[in-house]
Amino acid sequence: MTIWSTVRFPGIALFTVPYADVGNVKMCATAALNNILLIETEKEKYGLTPADEEAFVTAIRAQMEG
Repeated sequence: MTIWSTVRFPGIALFTVPYADVGNVKMCATAALNNILLIETEKEKYGLTPADEEAFVTAIRAQMEG
């Protein structure tokens, strides 16, 4: 991990964070390691920490179906 690729402070993770088992994850999260919702697309992996994960996933699925 380099300072140029990521910003990690207690309570926040931004930009690209390398994960050993997953690879690089673009983060916009209130944590760097815990309770991260990983979303994988054809091109990128994203890490988020939605306040209501179930509602967030339901909304994403509804958009994908509609």
